[in-house]
Amino acid sequence: MEDRSPILSPGPGHFRLFLALLVVYEHVAGVMLGRGAVFLFFVLSGFWIYRMWTQRYAATTNAYLTFLVSRYWRLVPTFAIASIFAAIVAALTIDGWTAQFMAAQDLRSLFSHLFFVGYTGLAPRLLEPAWSLDVEMQFYLVAPVLALVLTKVGAPRFAAALIGFTALAWLLDMPGQLQLVGWFAVGMAAAALA
Repeated sequence: MEDRSPILSPGPGHFRLFLALLVVYEHVAGVMLGRGAVFLFFVLSGFWIYRMWTQRYAATTNAYLTFLVSRYWRLVPTFAIASIFAAIVAALTIDGWTAQFMAAQDLRSLFSHLFFVGYTGLAPRLLEPAWSLDVEMQFYLVAPVLALVLTKVGAPRFAAALIGFTALAWLLDMPGQLQLVGWFAVGMAAAALA
């Protein structure tokens, strides 16, 4: 029997690591690869969330609430630790940062730091890359509804409609999160077809 090391047999985690490294490489080297990698992350998220919803959450009691709580608790501990660490580093290394950060805080900012939604619009942000968590959390809020629509209309129509919606959102310069929904939809449609 052949012993296959998990390091040598690539899986979804290895692909996500590769995409994350592309994003880091863009920030370090300035080579435009990160945006496409982030879009692929959103496609993967749509794929996995659709599968999780249909296989794990849809049949549970209080499915929507159970789903949202599980997604929230998946993100919050790491986000909280990273935010605290970033605040300490910023306070120690950037003159006047603490005063600037505290002056910019309001109820909306507190909500965004606790629940991610709206984090993209904050200034200053503790963690610049956390904008994608904001987009993810907003997707989680509508993912169960999108999954229901997908099962009713079928994958091809679903993907076409949401890609069309995304193009319209882009053409009309709607908020950025609305322009990203098509990427999640492609992943959801792929999961439905798999």
